[in-house]
Amino acid sequence: MHLDIKAIGIELTPALNVYIEKQIGGLSHYIGVDTPTTTALVEVGRTTRHHAHDHVFFARVNIHLGSTILRAEAETQDVRASLDEVHEELEKEILKFKGKKEALLRRGARSNLLLGPRGRHRAHHLRGGQLSRGAQASARGDGLAELLRGAADR
Repeated sequence: MHLDIKAIGIELTPALNVYIEKQIGGLSHYIGVDTPTTTALVEVGRTTRHHAHDHVFFARVNIHLGSTILRAEAETQDVRASLDEVHEELEKEILKFKGKKEALLRRGARSNLLLGPRGRHRAHHLRGGQLSRGAQASARGDGLAELLRGAADR
């Protein structure tokens, strides 16, 4: 994963740079396949200069995974604490994103099982011996053309 680090209102020290690379770069093992298009835009800095305490430092991270953007933001009294909060939030978001993606793949596999070359017989039994017109057309391989012809005949 490629990291773009930007400091706003603070100096980006080598120690802070290493900490960012460790926290945010460490998320790449949750993502899995490391592609050149996977980038993380990291912004750290001070929110304002006139606050003596309270939530003074922030960290924002946008991870671009193809067409999907995962975002996390935190404000605390310390830059490292903000980065820790962002790390935890992004970890949850990545696992949620991967879970949705895997569920979609499983769902697609189930539909292929039902309507694949041998799936017609299985789908027939699962629906109590009745197949919808779409399932019949798909099982025969007729597809959308058959469905449209059937709709025009009605």
